[in-house]
Amino acid sequence: MAGTGGSGGGEACVTSDLCFSCPSASDASCDCGPAEVCIPSGCETFGGDPIMTCAPAPGGACVSNDDCPPEYECISVGFGKSQCVKTTPGCNSADDCTLGFSCEGGSCVDRRVPCASPRLGGPPNCQRGSAAP
Repeated sequence: MAGTGGSGGGEACVTSDLCFSCPSASDASCDCGPAEVCIPSGCETFGGDPIMTCAPAPGGACVSNDDCPPEYECISVGFGKSQCVKTTPGCNSADDCTLGFSCEGGSCVDRRVPCASPRLGGPPNCQRGSAAP
């Protein structure tokens, strides 16, 4: 289901079942924080180019590098919190990829599946992991 979106903070774009509103201008430019990765949002420009967005990066809370797995470092992410952040390119397992992506051939590959929209309209019923009634 493609449509057009207004300004979710960004410019108008073509929406999809993965992207219900246009990403903000800072997300679309991939000006992401230290604990975020830049991924395709699912929205496109009217010219058909993908619009990127920031998403939470994998990695748990930490106090020091000793708390992190190999290839990760404990990095401050603001508000007095630190997170293990992968500091080497590629992936070794799905744990190295953000939610909805799998590790294939050393790269994180988009495997997100759109959720079914409820019959009466509105946002998809993804939060509970179930299809629409």
